[in-house]
Amino acid sequence: MPERVIIKASRIANENTSGWLNDHAIVIEDDIIESVTPIASLGSTDNAKVLDLGDVSVLPGLVDAHCHMHCSATHDAQALALTENDQQLTIRATNNMRKAVLAGTTTIRDLGSRNQVAFAVRQMIEDGHTPGPRLLLAGTPITITAGHCWFFGTEADSIDQIRTAVRTQVKLGANVIKMMATGGMFTPTANPRRPQYTVEQ
Repeated sequence: MPERVIIKASRIANENTSGWLNDHAIVIEDDIIESVTPIASLGSTDNAKVLDLGDVSVLPGLVDAHCHMHCSATHDAQALALTENDQQLTIRATNNMRKAVLAGTTTIRDLGSRNQVAFAVRQMIEDGHTPGPRLLLAGTPITITAGHCWFFGTEADSIDQIRTAVRTQVKLGANVIKMMATGGMFTPTANPRRPQYTVEQ
């Protein structure tokens, strides 16, 4: 028998997230949202699990489309990537993903983290060992030798090296490929005003 869950709240975001529906409930059948309805019109809730959240505002999960799970939004991102080992970065990334989901971010696209960190953290979240958002991963970004983010990237210079690098990321489970098309701001050996790859590459 499918599980029925009803979540009540003082305010629930409307369909276009342009305003609030007051005193409404979200009706969930077997993990799928079936409806958002006024609490007064719910009818019997005897066979449902009811969560009354009270005076809160409920909105759809937030999406972060550009993240680096082990060092995003830190003033010392380069230092962390250069000095911390995979175990330290994995712990940092796990903690960051836990904070993100608890803050309401339910999907994150990570556009460049060490393979040993990104794929391991996603697997632990999917297996239910640690809380976190749904992760769409690039794995390591692909960059030229000493190019932008070389310290957690895959360095590839020739067309054959680039092809191999892309195939490796796909084999590891990448959802998207991140190419460092130009240099970047926090890599001293890369020029953010110059392309790193030719059009053909």
